[in-house]
Amino acid sequence: MTFGDILKILRKNKKMTQSDLAKELNVDRSTIGKWENDSSTPDFQKLLKIAAFFDVETDFLLGNFKGKKRRAIMEKILHVIYDLTSEEEEKLIEYAKFLRTQRLTK
Repeated sequence: MTFGDILKILRKNKKMTQSDLAKELNVDRSTIGKWENDSSTPDFQKLLKIAAFFDVETDFLLGNFKGKKRRAIMEKILHVIYDLTSEEEEKLIEYAKFLRTQRLTK
């Protein structure tokens, strides 16, 4: 999974257009498109700004999920949540919380 794939998924999960994100990051809309198509990459300062905006680590943006198993799981999760509705996202979050409580009570 590339930086562009991850950026696009994060943006869509926030229900933002490329123009919305461009305004937030103070760049042209075409810049967002180039980043999402992996024909260009943000500089270090923009990468930090993107990470702060989406509340993720820069390693996450760069696809460094630390370990093959973790990476495979994160890629599956990102693909699953890509096109969920708000209602489906809420159900998924509630189910994830339920699974966590089940694990913690064992």
